[in-house]
Amino acid sequence: MTRGRGLPRAGTAWLVGIGLALLAAFAAIAWVQQRQVTQLNNAVRYEGDNILWGFFQLESEFLRLRDQLRDSVRQSDGPQAEPLRLQFEIFASRVPLVAPTRTQALFPLTEAEKKVVADLQAFVTEADPWLAESSTVALETEPMAALVRRMDALAPGVHDLILRINQANGDVIANRNKASGELTRQGIALTVFQSLLTLAFVAIAWRHDLDWHDLARWNGIGADAAIRVGQRLVLRGSAAKSPPPRRTVPALVPPAVAGPAPVFAWPVPGRVLGEQRQPSGGFGLRLAAQPGEPVRAAADGRVAYVGAGLRSYGQLVIVKHADGWLTAYGYNRATLVREGDTVARGQALAEAGTAAVEGGGTAPQLYFEVRRLGQAVDPRPLLPKR
Repeated sequence: MTRGRGLPRAGTAWLVGIGLALLAAFAAIAWVQQRQVTQLNNAVRYEGDNILWGFFQLESEFLRLRDQLRDSVRQSDGPQAEPLRLQFEIFASRVPLVAPTRTQALFPLTEAEKKVVADLQAFVTEADPWLAESSTVALETEPMAALVRRMDALAPGVHDLILRINQANGDVIANRNKASGELTRQGIALTVFQSLLTLAFVAIAWRHDLDWHDLARWNGIGADAAIRVGQRLVLRGSAAKSPPPRRTVPALVPPAVAGPAPVFAWPVPGRVLGEQRQPSGGFGLRLAAQPGEPVRAAADGRVAYVGAGLRSYGQLVIVKHADGWLTAYGYNRATLVREGDTVARGQALAEAGTAAVEGGGTAPQLYFEVRRLGQAVDPRPLLPKR
């Protein structure tokens, strides 16, 4: 890779290091976001589950049934079958809601708690012949009193079970909120870190005046242009930080080993107003032109760049020719082609515009530049004499 006056090795190492760190930051942010999505999915599943509500309903219906049984025992005319059997059916329907096989995922039960649930199921089986809705057995005071005593014995275990599940639910919510807060803090920290890396990357590129548009321009890498294996890439940038030399730039001759230059034509018929060196290292000619006059391709090729992203060139068109030759046309007021277009010699690429001149003000003109393998060459020996 040809470096010339471009980015030093230390600067390249910093850019590579920061680029790798940015990739790591992106990966970490994606990981945090994936965890947040997973946690939200779990939260939605938990909120839509009736397991916790089932425990609360179980205790509520258990207490209602016991109170009704007690009242029925105290009544002088004996137990009232219809309300008792209705309440029993409601209670019996709540017991399966807290079965260990159903609650294991969110609220694993201890062996003692599993025994409480099993005792409740046994109580339902024991009371079913008397209190089932389909039962035709007459209710008597003594059997109902026995069921009350049985429920009194079960009550402490049921109460402790519900208290423990309520505490476990509080722990689940606290842990979820803690994890959510931690993920949020990690996301903020990674975002700040990524922003700092991006600023550092931009700062180094700015310090050395390195811009991907410059790389595309000087190496013929456009929207559809590929980089060849073994191709030399020129990095330039530090020239913008030092005053441009005042002396006349000597003519640069294309390397002897290079392929022959294309047959170039003048992009506009106007005379040569002078030479010009660009801050990024380019060297070209200022040609007289009328505003709106067609700017024509100097040779056959493909458009590698169109835009105004390069400093000091205004609206710019760059055409890539055979054997690594490039031509650049700056100071246009409008462009007529797009990146990737194939153009022929003499085809209109843009409309000439104006540029600043010494002493202030602007004047109509075209900036024309020729490069071979990233090196500026004097266009005049390559153009027809006139």
